[in-house]
Amino acid sequence: MKKLITILCAVLITIGLSAQTTDQGSMLVGTSSNLSYSSFTPDGGDDSENVMTLSGQYGYFFTDNLCGGVGINYMSSDGESATGFGLFGRYYFLEGKMYGHLGYDMGDYIIGGMFAIEDYSAINLGVGYCAWLNDNVTLEPGLMYSMQSVDGETLGATLGIKVGFGIYF
Repeated sequence: MKKLITILCAVLITIGLSAQTTDQGSMLVGTSSNLSYSSFTPDGGDDSENVMTLSGQYGYFFTDNLCGGVGINYMSSDGESATGFGLFGRYYFLEGKMYGHLGYDMGDYIIGGMFAIEDYSAINLGVGYCAWLNDNVTLEPGLMYSMQSVDGETLGATLGIKVGFGIYF
């Protein structure tokens, strides 16, 4: 797994796409998905469950390369659905080709379609790549790690690959 992540990061760093800037005063509107699959294993549990997540976000660049914003999340699994919202920050480096992500989500959450959790929260850490399709649109694959809790008690953690689109203006 470590070799795969190292190779993936090396490939993403060396891909030579046109560099874009993320200047102060710019805005970001984006969406992402975990491609309909995320493997979740609760602490102490043996079975993993599949959950689809769609996220929408709006961000503002407070300084060059530093964006903060809000997001809304939609989750679905086996006919159940839930929504939540959150705050995030991103720092763009390598001339806007990569970013580091830190976020906090809260709201409802679904466990394998069996039941919805109401007092859910998560801290999200991630890294992603910005493949600039033109001066304003990006394809953004990323690796995201989420530490999840309910009412302050640890629920579990997920490691997932997300793919999204961003519009910068």
